[in-house]
Amino acid sequence: MTRKDFTYRILTLAGRAARRYPPLRPAARAAYALLRPDAGWGKLPSPAEAEELLHSVSPDPQGSALGDNDVLPPACDVQIILPVYNAAPFLRACLDSVLSRPVRCTFRLVAVDDGSTDGSGNILADYVRDPRLTVITQPNGGHAAARNAGLREITARYVFFLDADDTLPPGALDALVDAAERTGADIVEGSYDCVRSDGTVVSRHPLSDCDDAAVTDLTGYTCMKLFRAPLFRHVRFPLGYWYEDTVLSMLVFPLARRIATVSACVYRYTLNPAGITVTSVGRPKTLDSFYVVRRLLADAKSLGVLEWTPVQRAQIFVEVIHAYHHTYLLGPVVRRALFVVTAGLVRSLPFPPSSRLHRALLSGDYAAYERCCLFDDAG
Repeated sequence: MTRKDFTYRILTLAGRAARRYPPLRPAARAAYALLRPDAGWGKLPSPAEAEELLHSVSPDPQGSALGDNDVLPPACDVQIILPVYNAAPFLRACLDSVLSRPVRCTFRLVAVDDGSTDGSGNILADYVRDPRLTVITQPNGGHAAARNAGLREITARYVFFLDADDTLPPGALDALVDAAERTGADIVEGSYDCVRSDGTVVSRHPLSDCDDAAVTDLTGYTCMKLFRAPLFRHVRFPLGYWYEDTVLSMLVFPLARRIATVSACVYRYTLNPAGITVTSVGRPKTLDSFYVVRRLLADAKSLGVLEWTPVQRAQIFVEVIHAYHHTYLLGPVVRRALFVVTAGLVRSLPFPPSSRLHRALLSGDYAAYERCCLFDDAG
């Protein structure tokens, strides 16, 4: 572990402990004063210098999340969209969890082979005689491009996203559809389990049954949710970015008139040591965590969903903190440049200061911003 890794972990652990146990706050502040990682770096760059520096590290893909999909008269209840890229070790279990179990609702499974080179295409061919399965083959374009291919033509009342290394528990689709039909909800989310590749449950993430849930009850994950199809009539996943799931909280959730949650386990998420959550640490493209928020703010304005509710306002600063943590290991020069461009973005927001983090960005107080981000304190 490098010194900056150690410093970062000590400070984030101190912050989490202080939030859970308020008497520890003086100790956390003392730890920050002692270990402050970005002290002594002098003057902050200008906005132009900061933008240039960030783009030299990793350029902004500048992909939009706006685009038209054909939402056709429904021929079934659920369209399951399954991106597939070099998923051969997991794919049969994934497909069997959908196609080989009894289910009351009707569905169409759209598997998008995104240029696989490991035999995943051959596995899909073994299942294609099932009339519920449609296979789309395309050159490799990434996870967002594969999901967008599955969204291009929607012939169901609802949309559900499934990843090829994950599985559905028995009854998952029925539990979600039943709740959507009973409540009229546009989005329904269920509980999920994190499992190892051998199926061993590592952790459970339960939700309660709620027919009129708040948007803050939802996770930011694309999977384990049922979406009413028209939510994606003009929305797609932005191309070229990591963290493209951010499109949900910034564009899709605000379109929902009603949200429900169910206690039933509807998803089994396989912990993958080769997944982006693990392999992205310290890589330049983690700057996408800021770029995608900036792009989606512009898209949300064009789509007409920026009402600046308290939830939307708070979400911006949650994303600011996420971007700080995702990019921390890129070093103090990048962190300070990110602060400058983030402050410029926040100054363009049409509402008064609403939190300590907001005030730190408006005033250009880097130390206060750093404390808020390290201690996950957007309040």
